[in-house]
Amino acid sequence: MKTTLMFMGDVNLMNVTDAEAPFGKVSEVLRQADMRFANLECCFFEAPAARS
Repeated sequence: MKTTLMFMGDVNLMNVTDAEAPFGKVSEVLRQADMRFANLECCFFEAPAARS
């Protein structure tokens, strides 16, 4: 059984509002792999609501 791995470089999704937009041009290539790995260069953070 053959397994295809794909390794990507740094990915920064900071200030991205449409999750599909950054990968639109490479989505077909990414779908060819069974597993994909990337280095996320930002953190997922949601600021707490302002207290009054």
